[in-house]
Amino acid sequence: MDSTARLARNLVSGDRAMRTLRLVCEFDRYQASGGIVAAAQALAELLRETVLAEPELRLIPVGGGRLWSFSLPTSWTPVVAELRLPDRSMFSLAEHPLLLATNSVAVTRTQVPVRRYAAQAQWGRGTCLSLVPAQQFDPKALAVAGVCTFATDAAAYSDDRGGDVRGRIELPDDTQLTGFSLDARQYHTLDRLAEASAAVNLRVEIDRSAPMPTLSWTVPGGHPGEIWVMAHLCHQRPSANDNASGVAGLVETTRCLKSLAACVPFGKRRTVRFFTGPEFVGIAAFLHDMRHSAVARPAPEVVLNLDMIGQDTGQCGGLFRVERCPMAIESHLAAVVEYMVAQVFAEEGLDHAPMPFKGYSDNSVFTAGGFTCPTVQLCHDRDRFNHSSGDTFDRICVRKFASVIAATAASLIVLAAETTEFCILRQEVFDAWLKREQTAFEQRAEQLARVGHRDWARDYLADRLAAVENARASGACRAPECDEATVLLPIDSPVNLRGLMSQARGARRDAYLTRLGKDKETYSAVLNAVVSASRGKTFDQAVRAASYQLGKPLTADLHKMVLDLLEDFASCGLKNS
Repeated sequence: MDSTARLARNLVSGDRAMRTLRLVCEFDRYQASGGIVAAAQALAELLRETVLAEPELRLIPVGGGRLWSFSLPTSWTPVVAELRLPDRSMFSLAEHPLLLATNSVAVTRTQVPVRRYAAQAQWGRGTCLSLVPAQQFDPKALAVAGVCTFATDAAAYSDDRGGDVRGRIELPDDTQLTGFSLDARQYHTLDRLAEASAAVNLRVEIDRSAPMPTLSWTVPGGHPGEIWVMAHLCHQRPSANDNASGVAGLVETTRCLKSLAACVPFGKRRTVRFFTGPEFVGIAAFLHDMRHSAVARPAPEVVLNLDMIGQDTGQCGGLFRVERCPMAIESHLAAVVEYMVAQVFAEEGLDHAPMPFKGYSDNSVFTAGGFTCPTVQLCHDRDRFNHSSGDTFDRICVRKFASVIAATAASLIVLAAETTEFCILRQEVFDAWLKREQTAFEQRAEQLARVGHRDWARDYLADRLAAVENARASGACRAPECDEATVLLPIDSPVNLRGLMSQARGARRDAYLTRLGKDKETYSAVLNAVVSASRGKTFDQAVRAASYQLGKPLTADLHKMVLDLLEDFASCGLKNS
């Protein structure tokens, strides 16, 4: 194993990281809520006491409004959520995480009849608890039908242990509904009450005064540049893997990095800045403050994002991934991180693989606009317990969790240092990575040519090999400059694809938003094309570049959809401050 990787692995404590993870899991971390504020405050106290870091905690008032194309969340803290049954037993949010649908309105009512939604008379829907089966669940349709309170099993399923799991249900910020997400047994209990024409008591109390927190801290260096490491703090409790694992990883990485700094002679180095807050809008708020602050702060040279880094794949499925960014081949960042992950994971007998840019988390914010820089995300590609009550800390693999943290810390040492030794290591790792990438491109082109995509495979290989040669020739590993006057899709603020979608033409906007929500491949194709167009490519070139990034040709209808959206974005004008 690489000596820096080995030292980092020896310094990381999985048990200590798990204690931090358990701490975060105690809080319901809605984006602007008392729970996420309390979690940020607890982390700040932990950092002061055990890591000797002085964090900067900001509390941002919310209640509507926008930052660039990002909508600020609505303040929403569920104080009490109870559904009391005739036998005096109770379903409560305190005992059943994710029971209350996010953004539900307050309600206190007694003797509320339980009625099956399909069997209800129209006049009774506003006065009863509507029991809505999964196949009929549609919040918009419920509101139109006059429903006020509902309970559903739309997000319920069974886990690998034969237990019942509740999934997350999110309502719009301006909803007038109160909803309960039930597991299969809870739904069956209410269905029996509906059959017996029984009634329940409801009590939901909501506080709407909490702000949105962001928390940042640094391990200072003498070099003027900064490297950023991020992990989003939000989601309901427990959300152990998504993303208490990433946040706990930040804290343990800070400890490890400080210890490594005392052990490894890496001279003048870049400052490493750590950041956590609500997903997307938290880092957008931090960047917005940077741009408009009277005190200048350096933008990041590269960004590492930790999202879902600890899951036990035997229980949760998925594979550990290093997600690259669209300009990965122009920077040594992905090469260094993949190298350190390989070093640590090989020692532990763990599996991993790289992944092209998907853009589902905070790493997407830095892919175009005024803060563009190379990014990687350390993550798992899927988790069957994601956004559910089954995302518990007993489904974290401590060995893998500690290994990811060690690989992150070792990567930061190599990326931050400016000694001759580490500069040579970065270049050697990058050169070897480019050689492997060239081989992989050739194999992928051959594979696709054999299944009927010969022309696309030829163009794909030419594009990728040209990118490899440009990267080898540049030496500095920097993205090529483009003439801003020729850019057809100028973007000068962080990218928020759903925010951009709101600027598309009305009729197709709704259809495309629906498709984006259901099809992650479509989401990634559009986002990759936006990035390429913002860097000087024509729209047709950008769509083709998106397919090259994803490593496969787009279908004709997806190609047309992406072109339509690029034209809509350009016609609306995206430059904003």
